[in-house]
Amino acid sequence: KQVWIDENHSVKPLIVNGRTMLPMRFVAESLGGTVTYDDKTTEIKIVLDKELYETKDMLGNTVLIPKKVYKLVSLDSMIAQLVFAVGGQDLFVSARLGPAIKGPALVKIYPRASTLKDPGTSDTVSVEFLLSINPDLIVTNDGKMIEKLREVGLPVYVLDKESPENMLKCISILGDLLGKKDKAEEIGNYFREKLSYIESKTSVIPDENKMNVYVSV
Repeated sequence: KQVWIDENHSVKPLIVNGRTMLPMRFVAESLGGTVTYDDKTTEIKIVLDKELYETKDMLGNTVLIPKKVYKLVSLDSMIAQLVFAVGGQDLFVSARLGPAIKGPALVKIYPRASTLKDPGTSDTVSVEFLLSINPDLIVTNDGKMIEKLREVGLPVYVLDKESPENMLKCISILGDLLGKKDKAEEIGNYFREKLSYIESKTSVIPDENKMNVYVSV
């Protein structure tokens, strides 16, 4: 299995006196740990804590997920936008952003968008690529490759966002999975407020005058 120290493959291991030297943060975070530095004592603290818990995704599949997610992948552009909404975008190691949102405006507010690798969709993603980046969690819609990802032990959580009600559920779930509960609650309340506004305006329209509207998510 091959992994890279940085996204641009510019950082190389060093061999000094027969020993291979690697960046401490890279090694610790690859193992699901954290590295902190104390300015006052100049001490470096490494904590390797990858406690797992079992949960079920929105299709009822059992998923084993770390309590603390460090490396996140999204295989769906709408789900990636929901990750942004709850403030989890800095966890991305790869994300399907899609041409509709991956443009100059996004790069201005999120510079990593220009270098973040597109993993493909839940129908086209490369199993080998995902194994090479070793994510803690993959969030996605359903697709042809999901079972293959599970077969190799990748932690895949399937979200169903195909209705306003389910979008609200997705926001809450992502808040729980990524440790962003407060932000998810804030966004969820905003979403409900806008839905209530729309319902208040449309409820007074006679049924015979209402139009069918398709909204793609």
